[in-house]
Amino acid sequence: GGADDDALQLARGVAGGLLALVAHQLSRSWQIQRLFLGQAEVKPGFYFAPTPRNAAVAAACPALAPGYYERQGTPWLWNGDFTTFFPFISMNCAPVNYRRRWIRAGDGERVATDWTFPAGGFDPEKPVVLILHGLNGGSDEAYILDMVPRLLERGWTCVVMISRGLMNTPIESGNCFNGARTSDVHAAVRMLQKSVGALGAPIAAVGFSMGGVVLSNYCGTYGDPEKRREVSGEVPPFGLEAAVNLSGCIDCVKNSRCVYSRTVWQPFLAYQLKETFVGRFADLFASKGLDVHEVVKGHVVDVTDFDRETIVKVYDYEDTDDYYRDMSLAYHDRVRHVAKPVLWLHATDDPIIDCDSFAPGIKAAAEGQENLFFAISKTGGHVGFPLGWWPVPRRWEYMTTATVQFVEAAIDASGKQ
Repeated sequence: GGADDDALQLARGVAGGLLALVAHQLSRSWQIQRLFLGQAEVKPGFYFAPTPRNAAVAAACPALAPGYYERQGTPWLWNGDFTTFFPFISMNCAPVNYRRRWIRAGDGERVATDWTFPAGGFDPEKPVVLILHGLNGGSDEAYILDMVPRLLERGWTCVVMISRGLMNTPIESGNCFNGARTSDVHAAVRMLQKSVGALGAPIAAVGFSMGGVVLSNYCGTYGDPEKRREVSGEVPPFGLEAAVNLSGCIDCVKNSRCVYSRTVWQPFLAYQLKETFVGRFADLFASKGLDVHEVVKGHVVDVTDFDRETIVKVYDYEDTDDYYRDMSLAYHDRVRHVAKPVLWLHATDDPIIDCDSFAPGIKAAAEGQENLFFAISKTGGHVGFPLGWWPVPRRWEYMTTATVQFVEAAIDASGKQ
């Protein structure tokens, strides 16, 4: 009857309205916008200046070809949140037997480096790779414990540099962590140049996440010969033959505008920062004039909040943008000074580092800066890139494959191997 028809029509209207509401909300989802609507300034692709050398490097890196990872990835981990989170809760790695060695940084601070050698011992014909871990990390991070044995099997020597204050290392100089400080990396590279480099071994570097931010900035800062000039007047050659940045960033100002990262993922990172730095070094921060209790309060929610209340004040930056410009390759003409091939491997659905922050670098490559390579996949997440239908046995294999292919291709192109 009429009443039944009216009820059916009402039900259809309600169902249609709910579906429209769901569709509307999904269309506003950052992950949906990135994956299915293509709403990103930086699109998937392999970007580099079109030179004969670069063409040869790209040809030797099939894992970086557009679409390669998408065909190999884990289809049921369908967005960047899943491909970031799942590896960290499901993948475990055996510990690595490191030997700790300390180096002296420019301000007198002792910086820890953890060394490990292939089964046959140091081979000067194989690369020595300096590894920079992520925020709050160390040489025992699972993604590093996965990569290092794979590199050792190839005869590479691995050296992990520990950021100041992490892995229970002391801060003796009073100068705490600063993401814009590249002098510690330079001290490590100079040590490698004078030791394994003097024996003929090519030196490369790999940076994960925050380590990639620092490594990118280092390549642009110390690519300038005047920055490398020593007290004696000597200007040593740039120490790296190649560098690889895995889920790093070159424009931290732009990344700080990514609302999704700041609201979904950064609160967890900020909580870790409070524990790692404020918890252990409360007296140090207090001696710098900081109100430690203010730093740990609830209004310090994300990493930008933490940086504003700590690093900006300790190092007298004007604001977080001033700090982020100081730590980013994209500013102060640093991109022009990158002197050796550098790869950035990134996913458009990375929920922590916005792929759009690579736009200045891709533009510089298009304008002829031949040492910049950007491999941007559609999926993969942040330091994720799981492989196959069940990715646990292969863990973070893809990042090592991409790293090895690029480093070996870059060294071959330079005639060093």
